[in-house]
Amino acid sequence: MSNPYTELSKIMEQRGAALNGYNLEVAKVISVNPLTIRVGEVDISVNLNINPAMILNLNLDNITTEEVGLKEALKGILSAIQIKPGNLVAVQRVGDSFYILSKVVGA
Repeated sequence: MSNPYTELSKIMEQRGAALNGYNLEVAKVISVNPLTIRVGEVDISVNLNINPAMILNLNLDNITTEEVGLKEALKGILSAIQIKPGNLVAVQRVGDSFYILSKVVGA
């Protein structure tokens, strides 16, 4: 007769593995318009979800304002979140959809 706790542990592991989602992955931005990322060796351009600010095409140099400090702060924020071809992004897959969570930079 086997140990019931061992059997219960095995059942929990099997069922838990079946219900686990996909891992968070790092993808490379191939193109911004149209948005295309590369996950592993696969290019994906459908079912992508992203914060619009990450692909906002805004040139702050064309905005005239006396608030130089505000303009510089906005430039810093946009450069931190906007993605360009070659950038790395954190991607979470949920079913058939891919959610681009943020830009990834190395330390």
